Amino acid sequence: MEDDQDKIIKSIRIMSMVIYSVVLVLGVLGNGVVIRATGFRMKKSVSTVWYLNLAVADLLVTAFLPLGITTRALGYWPFGWFVCMMDIVVFYMNMNASILILVVISVDRCVSDVSTVDPEPPHRQKGLLGECGSLAAGSGSQLALRHI
Repeated sequence: MEDDQDKIIKSIRIMSMVIYSVVLVLGVLGNGVVIRATGFRMKKSVSTVWYLNLAVADLLVTAFLPLGITTRALGYWPFGWFVCMMDIVVFYMNMNASILILVVISVDRCVSDVSTVDPEPPHRQKGLLGECGSLAAGSGSQLALRHI
């Protein structure tokens, strides 16, 4: 019975490392393409800035995936307390930032569809990014502090 449990745990650990590795490769390549396209190739607009921010947030999380892969391979966390806290902070901040950016993209599209006079008023471009960034940072750090 003990041998069967050990085999199952080892299989789950290997599968999670494979899945993390696939997500790492696809995440870096996919988000890199989006960052290159929206940051350097496309015309600057409010929508392209939102997609660029979303891709950067996702790329930041994929940068921390090797920590999870290493942890699953070794069976313990070898990186220390500070890196552990940074991993948690990045995870929660990305989760909040991604959700808020998707909400803002939806609201932006709705406002653009509803207002036919001026699809990109200048007031949307200036203050919304700072507000969403500070909201994401505040909520993400509050959630991360719960783990300390």
